[in-house]
Amino acid sequence: MLLNLALRLREQGLDQVIFSLMPGGALTSQFQANTIEVRDVGMKKGIPSLKSMLRLNKGIIQEKPDIVHGWLYHASLAATLVTPKMTPVIWGIHHSLTGLAQEKWLTRMIIKTGSRLNKRIARYVFVSKTSQKQHLKIGYPPEQSETIPNGFDLFRFRPDESVRQAVRNEWGFEDEDIIIGNAARYHPMKNHIGLIRSFSKLAKQFCNAKLVLIGRGIDENNAELKTSITETMLENRVFLLGERRDMERLMNAFDLYVSASLYGEAFPLVLGEAMACGVPCVATDIGDCKDIINNTGFLAQPGDDTSLIQAMSELISLTAKQRRELGYAARQRIEVNYSLDIIAKKYANLYQRLAKQ
Repeated sequence: MLLNLALRLREQGLDQVIFSLMPGGALTSQFQANTIEVRDVGMKKGIPSLKSMLRLNKGIIQEKPDIVHGWLYHASLAATLVTPKMTPVIWGIHHSLTGLAQEKWLTRMIIKTGSRLNKRIARYVFVSKTSQKQHLKIGYPPEQSETIPNGFDLFRFRPDESVRQAVRNEWGFEDEDIIIGNAARYHPMKNHIGLIRSFSKLAKQFCNAKLVLIGRGIDENNAELKTSITETMLENRVFLLGERRDMERLMNAFDLYVSASLYGEAFPLVLGEAMACGVPCVATDIGDCKDIINNTGFLAQPGDDTSLIQAMSELISLTAKQRRELGYAARQRIEVNYSLDIIAKKYANLYQRLAKQ
């Protein structure tokens, strides 16, 4: 989302420099390929560093920015602590709060600290209305808060029947196979084990259903996943693809997309990407998933296998034509409410307002 937003904002004449607290991952090369500067300030995971903070402070002072926008909690706090007082700081919050007890202690402390720094923070920007409401309940100031949802590149993510057929052929799937997709890094909140457990029961009812899992840590080296698949005898029904950078292709191959997360999601990007590709979705009812999907898919209760199985079963039981119609409605919903162009303009307007204050 940050990469896509940066590219759109540059088209609107806004120059940007990205400061990364820790060394960049797989996306760094994409920023660089698009000539967007990324500077690593050298912090290590879970270890706050005074030296890194001083390096960040020096970099911001040298750039003399009109706005400093923190992206996620840790970066937002770092930006607040080291940015000169005359420069507006934005907290970009992409997380929903099911319960503070579920968060790591450092994240929990940063969340609590965020509301106490309101005199130094120009704006709190949430990607979901649900997240905004949750944060207001723990003391975040409503007069400084607003919601700007995630946005999607509708040219990159779009329905393409030829791509759909090509990918399914690559995977060796038949036309009558029902392919369920899920893309998420391996983390307890993403509930991969629960999804496999639910799918194992669903697979007995729908012999042509198959589950494709994509994401960091989702590969043959993941012992926990492999054990779960073996124990449920799904070796030929569940496929682990690892981390991929061609989601616009892979999404087209799915008949339905499932987000089984237990907590933490505010606005899952993959949900919007699937919908933009014309794929109907099932999601657990957390964050803004209910508003995003609306009447184009089905919801399940987080952590409830029976509810998840029922929601997936309802979509699979539809005819191919009915699923295509739901997928078309999903695409239309993203076009009207969540196009990247619309969202980028909202950010640009916010930056301009704050820069004039």
